[in-house]
Amino acid sequence: MNKLLCLASALLLLLSCSKQDSPTPNPPPPPPPPPVNNDSLVMKTGWSKIHIIDAALSDVTWIDANHLSILVPNYREIFNSNDGGNSWSPLTAWAYGVNITSTPNGSLYWALGFPNHTWLNRYQNNIADSVNLNITAPDLVFLNDSVGYASLTSSPGLAKTHNGGTTWELAATGIPNFGPGGYSTLFFLDSNRALISFDRKIYYTNQGISSWNQSTISAPSGSNIYCSKVQVVSSDLSYAGFSDGSLFRSIDSGKSFTPVQLPLTTGPVYWVDFQFLDANNGFLCYQNTILHTADGGNTWDTAVFDKNSRFIELEFFDAHHGAAVAESGYAYLYKN
Repeated sequence: MNKLLCLASALLLLLSCSKQDSPTPNPPPPPPPPPVNNDSLVMKTGWSKIHIIDAALSDVTWIDANHLSILVPNYREIFNSNDGGNSWSPLTAWAYGVNITSTPNGSLYWALGFPNHTWLNRYQNNIADSVNLNITAPDLVFLNDSVGYASLTSSPGLAKTHNGGTTWELAATGIPNFGPGGYSTLFFLDSNRALISFDRKIYYTNQGISSWNQSTISAPSGSNIYCSKVQVVSSDLSYAGFSDGSLFRSIDSGKSFTPVQLPLTTGPVYWVDFQFLDANNGFLCYQNTILHTADGGNTWDTAVFDKNSRFIELEFFDAHHGAAVAESGYAYLYKN
């Protein structure tokens, strides 16, 4: 029974006993407390929710199991944690962007991702600097402390660095039929095997960045839908997610993709992010839900449901450390 209701009932009983000889009738009982919606927040074991700031969080990156950073574009800040996400503080760097990544030496890199914003940014050794590509670069990844790649929204579609982002150069990709797009993203398993997307088109390579082929995929047809995430899990296995909440799988090194059934209602154009830790275990976020699969995407369980949040990005450092960020200004941490 509700604690407040118990106290009110006891008080009424006391008044009734002390005034049993009085003609005054007992007052009516108080109305019951409003019901609590216990379904508004569901988190499986290992997950917790922590408030960062009253602003949308756009991306998260792990440097190691204790150090992770979150991008807060509306405040032009990066919030950093040195204790696995328990406490947070802003870095002394102006940081406007939507996608952030990091390297093992602790350097941070972020891209603005919007049309006509052509800067790639770096925070290294407590100093922030930028490089202007003169082409919009929405997303970037690093293979190690030195080698990194950035996806572009116009030809040639890709830029690369071999010195940790001190300088960037456009790559001769040879991607056929390439045209301007609204968004692009990429994933490199190594220097030879990678995926890159432009709007709803996906290209794959198994021979390095100078040799790309277009994947076969029945992508969503809406003109405002785009591929928001790609991942190469292994030499054969890859995934691609779209902003309507759909997910596709390739088992032939990116040549062709087929739909993966998710327990989600697709439709509203938003953000899909996912990460497979291996061929079986993966997490995916869309709208107010984080899903988990332990069998390669054949079945999915709800790991987190928050009625009052919309998730934007997630990232796992390993099977025991993960994080997701939301428009509500909260981070959702996984530790197991």
